[in-house]
Amino acid sequence: MGDFFDKNLSTDLPLASFKNRDQYRNCDTHPTKAEYAATVTINTWLLAYEILSARNIPVLFILQPTSHIGTEFHQLDYLLNSEKQRIMNEKPSYEAQYAMIRKLWYEKCVSFNACDSFIDLSNIFNSHNEPIFIDSLHVSPNGNEIVAQAIYHYMCNNKQYSATHCM
Repeated sequence: MGDFFDKNLSTDLPLASFKNRDQYRNCDTHPTKAEYAATVTINTWLLAYEILSARNIPVLFILQPTSHIGTEFHQLDYLLNSEKQRIMNEKPSYEAQYAMIRKLWYEKCVSFNACDSFIDLSNIFNSHNEPIFIDSLHVSPNGNEIVAQAIYHYMCNNKQYSATHCM
């Protein structure tokens, strides 16, 4: 019977017991890779901004929350061991890439007059105590509600977006 038990499908180990074992995502050790990935993201956003703004279509780019960012704030011990290992393997790379996205966005957004079209929600769950992540990237319905409320409030408080539906 022991031959059929996959330890990775268990939830018996706390997240703190996992260490980075794989460097398959390595933006943290290869800064040019992080810069390239961030540049592709930012250039895509700015191209979309130019196209949509020219048509008077509001644009909002969101740096999404992941379990990798602010891991120490999230309750993740309930996840499968395989997910916990994935999070710890990818955490340094995500942190490096997100830092580079923030840096490049704020360097480039000014020349496009697009700085108000970005919202960083990467740390939005840091003040929530309940389990939110269902794996390394996806969130539960309560997580989606938190994100939706943050986007709604941001748009209601920013004059570039129509406030006709805000209360």
